Amino acid sequence: MNKKTVREMSKRERKRHSLSAKTFRAAVFGNIMIGLVLLIIGLGLYSMVLIKKYVSHAYDLSQYAAMSASHGADSASLSKKVMERYHNLTDEERALCGTDEYRQLFSDICESKDYNILINMLPTFSVSDEASSVSSSS
Repeated sequence: MNKKTVREMSKRERKRHSLSAKTFRAAVFGNIMIGLVLLIIGLGLYSMVLIKKYVSHAYDLSQYAAMSASHGADSASLSKKVMERYHNLTDEERALCGTDEYRQLFSDICESKDYNILINMLPTFSVSDEASSVSSSS
């Protein structure tokens, strides 16, 4: 049985053919839309889970670092010294932030034993927990 082209069909056959073509196109379009929506939902859920994992890992790393720092050195008194020194700076000295002169204002703190212990812990955290954003630049 040969299939007729659309031009060879009667008016009634054209309507029926057109309806089946529309139905087929609507089904394909609907399936594509459902697929895209499900893809977007899946990617959103995957992103949320991945973000939660990294936030949890960062929190655990910070807790580990805090516990290690508190047991390895007197980080509380070092922090107090730094903040006390900072609060005693004049506005002109604070404007020097990031310069060598500014670093000289804190040089005695950077030479302390507790500071060196804490700064030497950072590479350990970076290597052991694969936390590439942890650096010990002074």
